[in-house]
Amino acid sequence: VYEMSKEVEIQKLVREELELELQDLKLRVLKTQNDPGSFDCKSSAYHEEGKDNIIS
Repeated sequence: VYEMSKEVEIQKLVREELELELQDLKLRVLKTQNDPGSFDCKSSAYHEEGKDNIIS
């Protein structure tokens, strides 16, 4: 019984970590959709702006 509960704990931790990564990805996608220029290397001015947005 103890072994099982340990497994469940590990699964919970893994799930939480995956959810955090998923949220991070969703945020990045939203940023890209709101400011497509930041990922367009051709327009360097936009690119610099985008970098600042991502850092802040």
